[in-house]
Amino acid sequence: MFYQLKLAEPADKSRLIEFVEAAGSNAAGIEEKIDQFVMMTDSDKRIAACIGLEIFGEYGLLRTLVVSDKLDQAYILSLFQSIHEVGRKKKLKNYYLVAGGQGSTEFLEVIGFKQTSKAELPEEMLGSKHIQSSLKADGSVIMVKNT
Repeated sequence: MFYQLKLAEPADKSRLIEFVEAAGSNAAGIEEKIDQFVMMTDSDKRIAACIGLEIFGEYGLLRTLVVSDKLDQAYILSLFQSIHEVGRKKKLKNYYLVAGGQGSTEFLEVIGFKQTSKAELPEEMLGSKHIQSSLKADGSVIMVKNT
């Protein structure tokens, strides 16, 4: 199967929100930050994966990672590389995310993320609704990747 990466545009808003909600993930904020989402679409233009980036000064919060079960880790890696490029252009220093589950943490460690504590989060990120709601989940872990 052929997949293509693209920066989400206002025209993608409805279908991106629908994709995220169908996966049971939080779609709040997508509408306002549509240009900070990367989507992976298949040859029929159906969304197969997405990841978002919230910017807090010189720090980025990766959020709303939703991946179709059809994709393997190589595709997920290219999704991370694409959002990293978006952040690089915005001159971000570090990327933070909240991971849920041992399998995802192991993969994230392989691609350069390290576990950190809530106390290490940049102050401007502490008020993020996404961080607050994500940390309520059992087994959630904060991770950081330095650029």
